[in-house]
Amino acid sequence: MLLSEPSTPVILDVDTGLDDAYALMFAARCPGIDLLGVTCVAGNVGVAQVVRNTLDVLDMSGAAEVPVASGATGPLVDDHRSADHYHGENGVGGVQLPRSPRQPVEEPATEFLYRLLSESSRPVTLIALAPLTNIALLLRAYPEAHKHIERIVWMGGARRYGNVTASAEFNAWSDPEAAHEVLHNGIPITLYPLEPFYTVTVSHERVARYTSAEDARIRTIGQMLAYSQTRNAGETRIPDPTASCLGDAGAVMSVAAPELTTVSRLAVDIELNGSLTRGRTVIDERTSQTDTQEAGATVNTQVITAVDYTAMEQLFVNTVIAGEETCQKSSS
Repeated sequence: MLLSEPSTPVILDVDTGLDDAYALMFAARCPGIDLLGVTCVAGNVGVAQVVRNTLDVLDMSGAAEVPVASGATGPLVDDHRSADHYHGENGVGGVQLPRSPRQPVEEPATEFLYRLLSESSRPVTLIALAPLTNIALLLRAYPEAHKHIERIVWMGGARRYGNVTASAEFNAWSDPEAAHEVLHNGIPITLYPLEPFYTVTVSHERVARYTSAEDARIRTIGQMLAYSQTRNAGETRIPDPTASCLGDAGAVMSVAAPELTTVSRLAVDIELNGSLTRGRTVIDERTSQTDTQEAGATVNTQVITAVDYTAMEQLFVNTVIAGEETCQKSSS
């Protein structure tokens, strides 16, 4: 059902592989989210492929009016290291998406972000599903941008162990310097780490139905989910090992339906130098934070520690597959 309250103004920052694509599909079709624009950064694949995937997914999802900007081609310090071994060479599992005729806007992502933030009549929620390079560059170039940002929701880090290394999650590992700058900027941050990331899935039975659907859009989504299924094999953090992980989409759903999340306020920092731990998010879950506060650790971070993943699966299906307008407005 449609809600009478206004939708939440949102800008997405993505490195569109597979799970970013699911997140874009949800954001594009959820009436509780007012998607102002999307910025792209090198991550899962190179930024040119990220832009192409993002435009294609938005148009396929009925959101051809949403502008897209190209951003950083690599992290602040290191060279870009892709995850095409997981997402496939084209970032979406080799699935051929309907080609969008659009091109990105001429503005680079930093200027585009600042313009959208400045023009919004209400503070904007930035949902970052990628390395935080674009966001760090925005805050370097326009320190006053924080006045227009309600909060940053970042899919990044892990409470326990990583996915690209034993210590680090991919988005944090890809540009830890950018993550460090953003975490210490003072803007309220909601962290969506790997623990909830892996729990939000689409069942094997549903994926099988979608891959044989008559509707071309649903069939394409099914093909992508089927590829994700194969890449999830062996990941013990997924409750049902036969399901397809939605990953980043859960972070967007946490904005649309915050009542489906469990959140704790915790000190979060990121390791920059360790030979084995570079990119690790260090989350202080001790009862007392006195020591970390004295050391200058960031304590303005809300960490999503759990989600109602069954309800999130249904929310995704209702919104993206069935098209039912059941999304909730964020109460942030």
